[in-house]
Amino acid sequence: DAHRRLGFLSESIQHYQGVLKGQASQDMKEDALHGLGETYLGQRDWLAARQTFTKYRILHPNGRWRAEVQAGLVQVHAAQHQWDTGIKHARRFLQLFPQHLQALEVKRGLATILLAQGKPQGKREAIALLVEIERKGGIAHREARLAFADVLLNEQQVDEALSRYRAMVAEQGADTPEGGWSQMQLARIAQMKQRPQEAQALFETLEAGTTDELMRRVASTLRGGRRPVATEQKG
Repeated sequence: DAHRRLGFLSESIQHYQGVLKGQASQDMKEDALHGLGETYLGQRDWLAARQTFTKYRILHPNGRWRAEVQAGLVQVHAAQHQWDTGIKHARRFLQLFPQHLQALEVKRGLATILLAQGKPQGKREAIALLVEIERKGGIAHREARLAFADVLLNEQQVDEALSRYRAMVAEQGADTPEGGWSQMQLARIAQMKQRPQEAQALFETLEAGTTDELMRRVASTLRGGRRPVATEQKG
């Protein structure tokens, strides 16, 4: 396990395979099989991870790592776009292990799959799951918070998205990637709500405050403005 946690994945695979082929105790072999699956997961070798986790479930149906294996299968099937199977494993995990440390991560995986499937009922369930995860502190990174705000906006939950974009701008300022994007989304929302003056002011503030040339150009385009073109002066 030390090799895997330190990032030496190839060495971890060799170690686990050696334990599985050797004369180790059944407890050690169970641990090795789980560790091998987790290592393949870390390598993004989805097929090998799925085969290993499936073998674990067959050999150790009541094993001490069965929750982690179930969570790993959710990740594997999500990565392979096997939506229905991923949903089945996620729901099974949440039914059996609702208080497990990985429950929030599995809920996040389930929400991701439901959004990817694109079914209206599934998207509503996904947003409810993400709201729960956010409330429990499971959406802490700026990128994840911004992605959630974008999901809300895409699903026409404008006021919910609005509050999150405003919080990001207040926290980060318009001169950061996350704050700049949030400022642009606020301006787009103002356009959607037929508030042209507010949108104009937000776009102009973004153009003046950001150091990202691409962001500045996009803001200028969305507000309907044109940037001046430099001309060569003739002597």
